[in-house]
Amino acid sequence: MILKYREFLQKAEPLLNRFPKNIGEVRQLLKSKNMRRYSICLLISGSIWLLINLSKKYTHHLTFNVYATNIPTRIGLTDTSPRTIRVTLTTYGFDLLQQLFGSETVFVSTEAMRVFNSRYIWTPKQFLSKVPSFFGHTGISEIYPDTISFPFKIKDVKRVPVSSKNIQVKYAPGYLPLKDRIALEPDSVDLIGTFHQLKTIQSVETETFIQSEVRETFEKELRLKELSEKDIILGVHTVRLRSVVRLFTELILQIPIQPKNQVDSLNVKFYPSKCEVRFLVSIDSVKAISPSDFRVICDMKGFQNKKTLPLKMIEKPIYIKNLKYLPQKVEFLVSPK
Repeated sequence: MILKYREFLQKAEPLLNRFPKNIGEVRQLLKSKNMRRYSICLLISGSIWLLINLSKKYTHHLTFNVYATNIPTRIGLTDTSPRTIRVTLTTYGFDLLQQLFGSETVFVSTEAMRVFNSRYIWTPKQFLSKVPSFFGHTGISEIYPDTISFPFKIKDVKRVPVSSKNIQVKYAPGYLPLKDRIALEPDSVDLIGTFHQLKTIQSVETETFIQSEVRETFEKELRLKELSEKDIILGVHTVRLRSVVRLFTELILQIPIQPKNQVDSLNVKFYPSKCEVRFLVSIDSVKAISPSDFRVICDMKGFQNKKTLPLKMIEKPIYIKNLKYLPQKVEFLVSPK
């Protein structure tokens, strides 16, 4: 056994001596002219081989995932998963190499599709033939399937008010908004979804907004809260809060009481003859207001056997606040003319 091993070493020694013994010899070998020539020849021959093969025609199958885009707001796809098409290409290696490194996803606008029986219908071959830049000079020998569809249904639209429950505005003493109701623009929004999604929704809420010691007009853009049903589409996502604020003062006026349904043959006197009216009005409007802007009546219908009759305010300026008037009832005296 030992003799055979020695014989093997004696025969292999000439071959082993041909290999470099250290790193220095390897570097020297790489820098040699023969190695450079060999490398250049190998590169040239490899390039020629690649060019020859890329110049040949090949048949290859590519698979693409097709997604529908630009879907109208009121349209909902019942199946949003991508459709798959297989394209058989016959082309030169150069063009095929480009396709192998290209995208495997195709996005098709619904505007490029036709609608039939609640489905978007797309014909890949017709589309791709109109877009030569998609496959360059590649020849498309087959596309499977030749037609794909995206089923859809038309969503319902429901208009609901915007709730102001999350808005808290406190004004400084003497300052009030011209309008009692918080003004939101828009004050209602359209919701788009299925009937079952929308039937229980009665309003939408804004984000929380708290403001105190307000003395001047202000505006604020507020976002609407997301709904629990994520698939519901909001017509708008923000509303604008605007409050016109003025300094108010109290006025007191004496308004004559006017009879209503008075019998022509009778005279009527009220006690008292005037009604005291108290209200708040903005400083800007004090000079514009007068007793003629108010009208207080006493309905004489069915006055018999009654000692007092109620008063009713039937006209007043729309820009006043906290209106109060006394008395609420008056005594009266009826006499023939």
